[in-house]
Amino acid sequence: MALFTKKGQKSSDAGKEGLRKFIDLNDYKFPAEQAEARNVVRVAEIGELDDLRKVNDLIYNNNILILDCSAIVNDEFSMSRIKEELKRAVSDVNGDIAAINRSYLLVTPPGIPIDRRKVK
Repeated sequence: MALFTKKGQKSSDAGKEGLRKFIDLNDYKFPAEQAEARNVVRVAEIGELDDLRKVNDLIYNNNILILDCSAIVNDEFSMSRIKEELKRAVSDVNGDIAAINRSYLLVTPPGIPIDRRKVK
């Protein structure tokens, strides 16, 4: 028996009004656009020329890349070839590329230019 009921309402009907419907969030499908960010900063290591395939895919998918080339920085032939391949891929997407130091490169997608002036 309910203690408080509305006028004219029977005590058996009082419990039905207060029932709430709960939603299981595991069954709910969230929009995919909320889960994916437009640009992502990724760090990649280049140890040989074969690593450029994965890096090129990241460049064409508009990611911001910090490339660690420290494993091959002493091999001038490989470094120059990798730089030329990266420049070609970056120019295809109208992005930007710059050396941070001798062994790190920064690659950005279109619309995100690299300012090469140092802040002092």
